[in-house]
Amino acid sequence: MQVSRGCAPNNAYPYSFRPHYAKHVDPTDGKEYKIKVIPADQAMSWQDGYECYSTQDMEKIAPKGDPEHPILVLLAHDGDNAFGGGYSYYMQCVPNLVNAAVQQGFEPTTIETYLKDYPIDEDDVVHVEDGAWINASGDFGDPTFVNWNYPLFLADGSFSVTEGWSTKQRHYAIMTAI
Repeated sequence: MQVSRGCAPNNAYPYSFRPHYAKHVDPTDGKEYKIKVIPADQAMSWQDGYECYSTQDMEKIAPKGDPEHPILVLLAHDGDNAFGGGYSYYMQCVPNLVNAAVQQGFEPTTIETYLKDYPIDEDDVVHVEDGAWINASGDFGDPTFVNWNYPLFLADGSFSVTEGWSTKQRHYAIMTAI
C-alpha cells in the first residue's frame, strides 16, 4: 500500500501481522532475554491517522491468516499528526471502524486478550530491524532516527550532514553506544 507521501511500506502477511518474540543474548554471560513483539501496520496506521478508515485493507489480508494465529491488525500513530488524535477521530472514526469490523466478522480485541487466546510459540523468534516511523518528514525508517536528530550544523551555522553536529545527535550517539 502506498501512503500519501509516496512511500510504500511492505508487510509480509500473514507473518507481519502476528506477534512474535525477539531475543537478546547477553554477551558477558550468555543469558537469553525475550520480549514479545507486537507489530503495527505502518501504511494502514498512516491512512487511519489522516481519514476515517474502513475495513477494506483488512478484508484483503484476513483470509491469509492461520486459525492458530489469526492476523492481528494494530493501528498505531503518535496522535498529534493530521486528525488522528482529535475529537472526530476518537468519537466518530474509531467507533465507526469498530462497528464496521464487527459487521465484517472481525473480532476487536486488546493485545493482552489476543496473546491469551493465541499464545506466541516459544521458538517463534524474529529479528527486529532498527528504524523510525515511515516518512517522518523525509525519514523513511532511518535507523538513526535522523528526523528527530537534525539539524546537523557547523560552527558557522551552515548545515552539513557529514560534518555537522547537534546536541540531539550526540545524545543519540550515547544512547546507541549504551
